[in-house]
Amino acid sequence: TIAGNVEVTVVLAVLIAVALARRGRTQLSVALWAVFIGGLAVEWIVKHWLPHPGVPESLRRPGVNILHYLVRTPYSYPSGHAFRTMLLATAASWLRAKTSRWKRLLPYVLGAAVALMGVALVYLGDHWASEVIGGYLLAVLGITLLVLTGRPPGS
Repeated sequence: TIAGNVEVTVVLAVLIAVALARRGRTQLSVALWAVFIGGLAVEWIVKHWLPHPGVPESLRRPGVNILHYLVRTPYSYPSGHAFRTMLLATAASWLRAKTSRWKRLLPYVLGAAVALMGVALVYLGDHWASEVIGGYLLAVLGITLLVLTGRPPGS
């Protein structure tokens, strides 16, 4: 689940935003940052406001993600990992691949990454399935805002 950490996804968001801007999608690049930061704010607010107890320690599995527990919130809904992974995977899928093979494969690879992130979060006991779904729903809201701001290439 390290790939969904804020430290990693901020770097990915920068790379995707730069790639979008270099391809002439500056408006979409700026909108991606606005949605990314806005989504982080919504996640933080909801995790402090909505009483949704996280997975108890007795059900958690040990993992290698040492940074994951540095910032504690009182509640764990929605999953920020799920939100960031789905949002950035969708934005990355809007980048045109160089070869036709990757054009076909990229959405499937990114979709699998999003699904595996959700499964890993539940399996490791980091989140309940409802929290992962909440993160995905927050990402869908963000993606909808991005689509309304600037249509992705090829749409």
